[in-house]
Amino acid sequence: MRIFLAAPLTNLYDPTTGFNRDYREIFERILRMLKDAGHDVHSAHLIENWGKALRQSADLVVENFNSVRDSDLIVAFLCTPISQGVLIELGWGSAFQKPIVVILDPLLEYSPMVLGLADVTKVRKVFFELKDGPDQLVKILKKALIA
Repeated sequence: MRIFLAAPLTNLYDPTTGFNRDYREIFERILRMLKDAGHDVHSAHLIENWGKALRQSADLVVENFNSVRDSDLIVAFLCTPISQGVLIELGWGSAFQKPIVVILDPLLEYSPMVLGLADVTKVRKVFFELKDGPDQLVKILKKALIA
């Protein structure tokens, strides 16, 4: 299966300290789990070396748009600060009626536009708090992908 990972990149990258360590561990675990299951995963995090090799808008917009269009599933991670890029990718995915697994923090409030995506495409909501750690998220995500 071709999976597009929509997750914050520039919001979690600092040129001095690099990519946020907690989120990097989580995203690496998600990527490893998906790849170990035999999926072909598109991840800007890997393409852009965790923020060290950011691409120009023209390149990344076209590539991400095409990757969302060609994917079989979108896995989206929403956290604070909310990533505008992830929201755009969710919009593309829902417009193409791609199934979406969206990872949400139960302690945060989300736009009715995000919460209402299930009105236009198949959406499975997964709830996860950062404090629960990557092992818990991988376990929850595996169940969501099977269902």
